[in-house]
Amino acid sequence: MKKPFMMLTILLAGLIGSAGANSIIISANKPQYNYVWQYPSWGLIEQEVYGSTQNSWTDAWMYTYNGWGWFDGESERTFSNGTYDYGYVGGYLYDMSLNSKTDVLTGRFSGLDELYSYNSKTGYFSGWQYTYVPNALFVDNLNTGTFSITQTSAVPEPGSLLLFGTGLTGLAGLVRRKYIRR
Repeated sequence: MKKPFMMLTILLAGLIGSAGANSIIISANKPQYNYVWQYPSWGLIEQEVYGSTQNSWTDAWMYTYNGWGWFDGESERTFSNGTYDYGYVGGYLYDMSLNSKTDVLTGRFSGLDELYSYNSKTGYFSGWQYTYVPNALFVDNLNTGTFSITQTSAVPEPGSLLLFGTGLTGLAGLVRRKYIRR
């Protein structure tokens, strides 16, 4: 009885690993502070965005020059049970282009995504993770200060496909074995 359970677990692990093709790394939706410096003749854009609600805040800084640049963003969310989540994103911007009619800046982001949780009552950190984010989509509306970095992956990673295929093979073998025994 342990073998079917193990194969089902491997199959589910493969499904979970291949899920989540699009995930938002960081975003600001309604900032209270949005300051933009634009120097079109130099190809230079700088922006600082800050937004907060009763239990969360986001602060970001972006700098681009002729299609290349840097982005720093951090956010924190506090919960009533004394825990809070903190996230930091920092990395390079490239292939940046500005739509001058809509003032929307789009391009690609590659950098580091750091996330951890902290419980102020117990003093324990949990869920600490560093993730390298390659080639994510960066979209920034300079007029409103809304931005997002979204990791997109149309193709599941090879490890997920291997787990999924192994699980399917195991299930097919179990069904075949039961069918032959009857």
